[in-house]
Amino acid sequence: MGAYLAQLTTNEMASLLLQMDVHAPSDVRVNIPITNFDEFYETFNIQAGGLMYRAPDERLVIW
Repeated sequence: MGAYLAQLTTNEMASLLLQMDVHAPSDVRVNIPITNFDEFYETFNIQAGGLMYRAPDERLVIW
């Protein structure tokens, strides 16, 4: 199952999937949620200005 989710798509295919699939694109399902965890920044030494950096006041906190 994991190999199915690790995919490369053309722009045309990505556009089609956005219109037809109820799920977010696979890179968004992974890359966006992890930016909400402080441990992510500590583990990978992500700094302000980095492509995956999200300011602390923009991170989602539920509990």
